[in-house]
Amino acid sequence: METNDPDDYLSLLFLLGNPNINLKAVTITPGAVYQVALVERTLALFGKKDIPVGAYNISHPKSCVSPWHEQAFGKIILPENINENTPTGAKVLQENCDENTILITGAPLKNLGLALDMPDFRLGTLVAQGGFAGEGVVPFEKQLEKFKGKKTCPTFNLNGDIPSAFKALASEKIQKRYFVSKNVCHDVFYGYIMHQLVKEKIELLELENTENKMEETENSHLFSLKMIHKGMNFYLQNKHRKPEIITETTKNETLKKDIFGKNLHDPLACCCALDLTIGEWAEVEIFREKGEWGSKLAQNTNTWIITDYNHELFVKTFLGNE
Repeated sequence: METNDPDDYLSLLFLLGNPNINLKAVTITPGAVYQVALVERTLALFGKKDIPVGAYNISHPKSCVSPWHEQAFGKIILPENINENTPTGAKVLQENCDENTILITGAPLKNLGLALDMPDFRLGTLVAQGGFAGEGVVPFEKQLEKFKGKKTCPTFNLNGDIPSAFKALASEKIQKRYFVSKNVCHDVFYGYIMHQLVKEKIELLELENTENKMEETENSHLFSLKMIHKGMNFYLQNKHRKPEIITETTKNETLKKDIFGKNLHDPLACCCALDLTIGEWAEVEIFREKGEWGSKLAQNTNTWIITDYNHELFVKTFLGNE
C-alpha cells in the first residue's frame, strides 16, 4: 500500500474488519517512517500489533502521508527506533507469502519486485490495482466515456516500478494474476449513497452488539466501518459539492450509484480478491507502449484483467453483508 491517497487506507480498514479475511502482513511503498507509524497505529487500534509491517525504504526523506490521515484520525506519533525495528517489505513478503496466499497491491510493485528475486519466494494469487483494458478487450458499449476507443493508458502503480511490473507479469513464482484496472475502477465511488449505506450498516451492527452484550472493541467489523465512516465524513464535507448519483437499470432491479466522491480503486481490488465473481475477467497479455499500458486477449498467460463489475455485489462485499 501507499498513503498519499485515502483509498489505500480504506482498504486496510476493510481488510482488518472483514471476518472472512486473515490479514497476514502489510508492506508499504515507499515505506517512510510516518507511513509505518500510521499503519502500526492502525493495527494497534484493532488489537493486531503482531501483524508484521515492512517498508521498501524506511529512510525515505518525506512523510508520504497525505494530510487527510491526520486531519481525520489525529496526529501521527513516531515510536522510538522505528528505523531499526522495521523490516524490509521484501523480507516480510518472503516470510508471509506462499501458494495459498493472496497478495493485494495498491501501490508500485517495488516490494514484490525484490521478493521475486528471493529463491524461495512463492505466491498463490496476485490481485493488483493497475493496468488498463481497452479497445479489443472491453466491448465498446462497456467502455467508460473517458476511455472510449483507447488501447493504452498511463497507470500509476505499474509505471511506479516498471522493471518490477514486468518481473511480476513474467514470473512463474506467481500462480495467478488479476489486474483491477482503471477502465473499471474509475467508475466506482465512495459518495453520499455509500456513506449512507455504511451508516445504516453501523447502526445494524450496533444493535446486534447491544443484543449480544458485546463491547464495540470486540467487533472489528463495526470498528472498521466506524473508522471508514469517520474518515470519509471528513473527506466528503471538505469537497464542497452536492451529492450526484446515477440511476442504472440492470436486468433485475434499479441501482443507484455515486458519480462523485472518492474513487475506490484499491477497495474494489480488495473486494475482488475476496470474491472474484464481482468482476468480469478476460485472460490477457499485458504490455507497455510509449509510456502507457495496455492489454490484448491471450491464452495460457495466467493473467486476467477486469472488464466489468457487479456494483451490487461489490457494495454487499464492501459492507460485509452475507
